[in-house]
Amino acid sequence: MLWPRRRALLGGAGWVFGLSGLSGLFGAAGAQEASARLRVATHSLPPYVIAQRAAPPQGALREFMDAELAPLLGVQFDWLPVMTALRVQRSLLDGSAELAPLLTLSVAGLRVLQFAAEASLFMDSFVALRPGHPLLRRERVQAADLLGQHVGTALGLLLPPDLEGLDIRWDVVSATEADRAILTRVARGQLDAGYFSNPESPRWSAQQLGIPLQLRQLDVARRALFPAFARHVDPELVARYGPLAAQHFATERWTRTLQRWLQGVSAASTPARSA
Repeated sequence: MLWPRRRALLGGAGWVFGLSGLSGLFGAAGAQEASARLRVATHSLPPYVIAQRAAPPQGALREFMDAELAPLLGVQFDWLPVMTALRVQRSLLDGSAELAPLLTLSVAGLRVLQFAAEASLFMDSFVALRPGHPLLRRERVQAADLLGQHVGTALGLLLPPDLEGLDIRWDVVSATEADRAILTRVARGQLDAGYFSNPESPRWSAQQLGIPLQLRQLDVARRALFPAFARHVDPELVARYGPLAAQHFATERWTRTLQRWLQGVSAASTPARSA
Protein backbone atom coordinates (compact mmCIF):
# COMPACT_ATOMS: atom_id res chain seq x y z
CA MET A 1 0.00 0.00 0.00
CA LEU A 2 1.22 3.50 -0.83
CA TRP A 3 1.39 6.22 1.80
CA PRO A 4 2.30 9.62 0.32
CA ARG A 5 2.92 12.90 2.08
CA ARG A 6 4.26 12.09 5.52
CA ARG A 7 7.19 14.20 6.64
CA ALA A 8 10.20 12.03 7.50
CA LEU A 9 13.35 12.96 9.38
CA LEU A 10 16.74 12.55 7.76
CA GLY A 11 18.74 9.73 9.31
CA GLY A 12 16.11 6.98 9.20
CA ALA A 13 16.58 3.76 7.27
CA GLY A 14 19.42 2.82 4.94
CA TRP A 15 19.70 3.78 1.29
CA VAL A 16 19.11 1.67 -1.74
CA PHE A 17 17.93 0.86 -3.65
CA GLY A 18 15.47 6.34 -5.01
CA LEU A 19 24.74 18.33 -12.84
CA SER A 20 27.47 18.59 -15.04
CA GLY A 21 27.78 22.21 -16.04
CA LEU A 22 24.63 23.21 -14.14
CA SER A 23 26.17 24.51 -10.90
CA GLY A 24 24.49 27.74 -9.87
CA LEU A 25 21.97 27.52 -12.69
CA PHE A 26 18.92 26.87 -10.54
CA GLY A 27 19.18 29.56 -7.87
CA ALA A 28 16.51 31.76 -9.47
CA ALA A 29 14.95 29.13 -11.66
CA GLY A 30 11.19 29.15 -12.00
CA ALA A 31 8.46 27.56 -14.04
CA GLN A 32 8.68 30.30 -16.66
CA GLU A 33 12.45 30.12 -17.24
CA ALA A 34 14.33 28.06 -19.80
CA SER A 35 14.56 24.41 -18.82
CA ALA A 36 17.80 22.88 -17.59
CA ARG A 37 18.26 19.15 -18.01
CA LEU A 38 18.56 16.58 -15.24
CA ARG A 39 19.49 12.98 -16.01
CA VAL A 40 17.26 10.63 -14.02
CA ALA A 41 18.39 7.15 -12.96
CA THR A 42 15.82 4.54 -11.93
CA HIS A 43 15.59 0.83 -11.27
CA SER A 44 12.72 -1.40 -12.38
CA LEU A 45 9.65 -0.68 -10.25
CA PRO A 46 6.54 -1.35 -12.35
CA PRO A 47 4.12 0.27 -12.85
CA TYR A 48 6.00 3.25 -11.39
CA VAL A 49 9.01 2.59 -13.64
CA ILE A 50 8.65 0.10 -16.52
CA ALA A 51 11.82 -0.93 -18.34
CA GLN A 52 11.94 -0.53 -22.13
CA ARG A 53 15.20 -2.34 -22.79
CA ALA A 54 17.74 0.28 -24.02
CA ALA A 55 15.13 3.05 -24.27
CA PRO A 56 13.97 5.38 -21.48
CA PRO A 57 11.36 3.86 -19.16
CA GLN A 58 7.62 4.27 -19.22
CA GLY A 59 5.40 4.27 -16.16
CA ALA A 60 3.41 6.32 -13.69
CA LEU A 61 6.45 7.96 -12.10
CA ARG A 62 7.86 9.31 -15.35
CA GLU A 63 4.48 10.51 -16.62
CA PHE A 64 3.73 12.34 -13.37
CA MET A 65 7.15 13.92 -12.88
CA ASP A 66 7.32 15.13 -16.48
CA ALA A 67 3.82 16.62 -16.33
CA GLU A 68 3.68 17.96 -12.77
CA LEU A 69 7.17 18.63 -11.43
CA ALA A 70 9.31 19.57 -14.42
CA PRO A 71 7.32 22.71 -15.42
CA LEU A 72 7.25 24.03 -11.85
CA LEU A 73 10.97 23.46 -11.32
CA GLY A 74 11.95 24.84 -14.70
CA VAL A 75 13.82 21.67 -15.63
CA GLN A 76 13.61 18.88 -18.17
CA PHE A 77 14.07 15.31 -16.97
CA ASP A 78 16.19 13.13 -19.24
CA TRP A 79 15.30 9.57 -18.27
CA LEU A 80 18.11 7.06 -18.59
CA PRO A 81 17.32 3.42 -19.47
CA VAL A 82 16.36 1.36 -16.43
CA MET A 83 19.33 -0.07 -14.53
CA THR A 84 19.90 -2.16 -11.42
CA ALA A 85 19.39 -0.49 -8.04
CA LEU A 86 23.13 -0.78 -7.43
CA ARG A 87 23.89 0.97 -10.72
CA VAL A 88 21.48 3.79 -9.79
CA GLN A 89 23.64 4.53 -6.76
CA ARG A 90 26.84 4.40 -8.78
CA SER A 91 25.40 6.71 -11.44
CA LEU A 92 24.82 9.40 -8.83
CA LEU A 93 28.29 8.89 -7.38
CA ASP A 94 30.13 9.03 -10.71
CA GLY A 95 28.07 11.95 -12.05
CA SER A 96 26.46 10.13 -14.98
CA ALA A 97 23.05 10.92 -13.42
CA GLU A 98 21.85 13.85 -11.35
CA LEU A 99 18.65 12.51 -9.77
CA ALA A 100 17.24 9.25 -8.44
CA PRO A 101 13.61 10.00 -7.49
CA LEU A 102 13.00 7.21 -4.96
CA LEU A 103 15.76 6.05 -2.61
CA THR A 104 15.83 5.24 1.07
CA LEU A 105 18.56 6.98 3.02
CA SER A 106 21.12 6.50 5.76
CA VAL A 107 24.00 8.25 7.41
CA ALA A 108 26.28 6.54 4.89
CA GLY A 109 24.18 7.82 2.00
CA LEU A 110 24.17 11.36 3.34
CA ARG A 111 27.98 11.39 3.29
CA VAL A 112 28.14 10.93 -0.48
CA LEU A 113 24.80 12.17 -1.87
CA GLN A 114 22.28 14.94 -1.31
CA PHE A 115 18.80 13.93 -0.18
CA ALA A 116 15.68 16.07 -0.17
CA ALA A 117 14.43 16.87 3.33
CA GLU A 118 10.99 15.38 2.69
CA ALA A 119 10.05 11.90 1.53
CA SER A 120 8.05 11.71 -1.68
CA LEU A 121 6.36 8.37 -1.02
CA PHE A 122 6.00 5.69 1.65
CA MET A 123 5.74 1.99 0.81
CA ASP A 124 5.02 -1.27 2.64
CA SER A 125 7.06 -4.43 2.11
CA PHE A 126 5.49 -7.61 0.71
CA VAL A 127 6.49 -11.17 -0.12
CA ALA A 128 5.30 -13.03 -3.22
CA LEU A 129 4.39 -16.69 -2.67
CA ARG A 130 3.24 -19.63 -4.75
CA PRO A 131 -0.37 -20.77 -4.29
CA GLY A 132 -0.51 -23.27 -1.46
CA HIS A 133 2.47 -21.88 0.45
CA PRO A 134 1.91 -22.30 4.24
CA LEU A 135 2.53 -18.59 4.86
CA LEU A 136 -0.62 -17.76 2.89
CA ARG A 137 -2.60 -18.88 5.95
CA ARG A 138 -1.39 -15.71 7.67
CA GLU A 139 -2.81 -12.26 7.04
CA ARG A 140 0.62 -10.72 7.65
CA VAL A 141 4.02 -12.37 7.53
CA GLN A 142 6.46 -11.80 10.38
CA ALA A 143 10.20 -11.48 9.81
CA ALA A 144 10.75 -14.66 11.83
CA ASP A 145 8.45 -16.57 9.46
CA LEU A 146 11.15 -16.29 6.79
CA LEU A 147 13.84 -18.04 8.83
CA GLY A 148 15.38 -20.81 6.74
CA GLN A 149 13.42 -19.74 3.66
CA HIS A 150 15.07 -19.19 0.27
CA VAL A 151 14.02 -15.61 -0.58
CA GLY A 152 14.85 -13.58 -3.69
CA THR A 153 15.70 -9.89 -3.63
CA ALA A 154 17.16 -7.40 -6.12
CA LEU A 155 20.83 -6.44 -6.17
CA GLY A 156 21.32 -3.07 -4.48
CA LEU A 157 17.86 -2.99 -2.90
CA LEU A 158 18.24 -2.34 0.81
CA LEU A 159 16.34 -4.70 3.08
CA PRO A 160 14.31 -3.40 6.03
CA PRO A 161 16.31 -3.38 9.29
CA ASP A 162 13.84 -5.93 10.70
CA LEU A 163 15.20 -8.51 8.24
CA GLU A 164 18.89 -7.90 8.89
CA GLY A 165 20.91 -10.49 10.77
CA LEU A 166 18.27 -13.21 10.43
CA ASP A 167 18.95 -16.72 9.15
CA ILE A 168 17.21 -16.13 5.82
CA ARG A 169 18.71 -17.65 2.68
CA TRP A 170 18.84 -14.58 0.46
CA ASP A 171 19.21 -14.99 -3.28
CA VAL A 172 20.37 -11.66 -4.73
CA VAL A 173 19.21 -11.24 -8.33
CA SER A 174 21.32 -8.94 -10.52
CA ALA A 175 19.02 -8.72 -13.57
CA THR A 176 17.90 -5.24 -14.62
CA GLU A 177 14.27 -6.38 -14.36
CA ALA A 178 14.89 -8.28 -11.15
CA ASP A 179 11.20 -8.25 -10.23
CA ARG A 180 10.34 -10.42 -13.24
CA ALA A 181 13.26 -12.77 -12.64
CA ILE A 182 12.36 -13.23 -8.97
CA LEU A 183 8.69 -13.92 -9.69
CA THR A 184 9.57 -16.45 -12.37
CA ARG A 185 11.87 -18.31 -9.98
CA VAL A 186 9.24 -18.31 -7.25
CA ALA A 187 6.68 -19.74 -9.68
CA ARG A 188 9.11 -22.49 -10.73
CA GLY A 189 9.81 -23.47 -7.13
CA GLN A 190 13.42 -22.27 -7.26
CA LEU A 191 12.68 -19.76 -4.49
CA ASP A 192 10.34 -20.03 -1.51
CA ALA A 193 9.40 -16.36 -1.71
CA GLY A 194 10.31 -13.05 -3.30
CA TYR A 195 10.84 -9.84 -1.33
CA PHE A 196 9.35 -6.62 -2.74
CA SER A 197 9.37 -3.08 -1.40
CA ASN A 198 5.75 -2.51 -2.49
CA PRO A 199 2.73 -4.59 -3.57
CA GLU A 200 2.11 -2.92 -6.93
CA SER A 201 5.31 -4.13 -8.63
CA PRO A 202 4.92 -7.89 -8.05
CA ARG A 203 1.19 -7.72 -8.73
CA TRP A 204 1.71 -5.90 -12.03
CA SER A 205 4.62 -8.09 -13.16
CA ALA A 206 2.89 -11.35 -12.22
CA GLN A 207 -0.13 -10.31 -14.27
CA GLN A 208 2.11 -9.46 -17.24
CA LEU A 209 3.87 -12.83 -16.96
CA GLY A 210 0.66 -14.81 -16.37
CA ILE A 211 1.98 -16.17 -13.07
CA PRO A 212 -0.63 -16.99 -10.37
CA LEU A 213 1.34 -15.74 -7.37
CA GLN A 214 -0.13 -14.34 -4.17
CA LEU A 215 1.12 -11.58 -1.87
CA ARG A 216 1.33 -11.13 1.88
CA GLN A 217 2.39 -7.97 3.65
CA LEU A 218 5.54 -8.19 5.74
CA ASP A 219 5.12 -6.89 9.27
CA VAL A 220 8.16 -4.61 9.12
CA ALA A 221 8.65 -0.86 9.25
CA ARG A 222 7.20 1.17 6.40
CA ARG A 223 9.94 2.64 4.22
CA ALA A 224 10.24 6.28 3.24
CA LEU A 225 11.49 7.03 -0.27
CA PHE A 226 13.40 10.26 -0.86
CA PRO A 227 14.69 12.05 -3.95
CA ALA A 228 18.51 11.72 -4.04
CA PHE A 229 20.87 13.97 -5.98
CA ALA A 230 24.51 13.88 -7.01
CA ARG A 231 26.77 16.01 -4.84
CA HIS A 232 27.39 18.60 -7.56
CA VAL A 233 23.71 19.51 -8.00
CA ASP A 234 22.87 22.99 -6.72
CA PRO A 235 21.64 22.59 -3.09
CA GLU A 236 19.00 25.25 -3.75
CA LEU A 237 17.40 23.02 -6.36
CA VAL A 238 17.47 20.11 -3.91
CA ALA A 239 15.77 22.28 -1.29
CA ARG A 240 13.06 23.34 -3.75
CA TYR A 241 12.48 19.86 -5.16
CA GLY A 242 11.75 18.06 -1.87
CA PRO A 243 8.64 19.89 -0.61
CA LEU A 244 7.31 20.35 -4.14
CA ALA A 245 7.52 16.61 -4.86
CA ALA A 246 6.02 15.69 -1.48
CA GLN A 247 3.12 18.07 -2.05
CA HIS A 248 2.32 16.82 -5.54
CA PHE A 249 2.66 13.12 -4.75
CA ALA A 250 0.01 13.68 -2.05
CA THR A 251 -2.58 14.85 -4.58
CA GLU A 252 -5.41 12.98 -6.25
CA ARG A 253 -3.66 13.58 -9.57
CA TRP A 254 -0.87 11.23 -8.52
CA THR A 255 -3.35 8.66 -7.21
CA ARG A 256 -5.27 8.75 -10.49
CA THR A 257 -2.08 8.48 -12.54
CA LEU A 258 -0.90 5.42 -10.61
CA GLN A 259 -4.31 3.76 -10.72
CA ARG A 260 -4.55 4.31 -14.46
CA TRP A 261 -1.26 2.50 -15.00
CA LEU A 262 -2.34 -0.27 -12.64
CA GLN A 263 -5.64 -0.70 -14.47
CA GLY A 264 -4.46 -1.04 -18.01
CA VAL A 265 -2.44 1.79 -19.52
CA SER A 266 0.74 -0.08 -18.72
CA ALA A 267 -0.56 -3.37 -20.07
CA ALA A 268 -1.72 -1.72 -23.28
CA SER A 269 1.51 0.19 -23.90
CA THR A 270 4.03 -2.40 -22.72
CA PRO A 271 3.76 -5.90 -24.20
CA ALA A 272 4.58 -8.81 -21.93
CA ARG A 273 8.03 -10.28 -22.42
CA SER A 274 9.42 -13.58 -21.33
CA ALA A 275 11.74 -13.37 -18.33
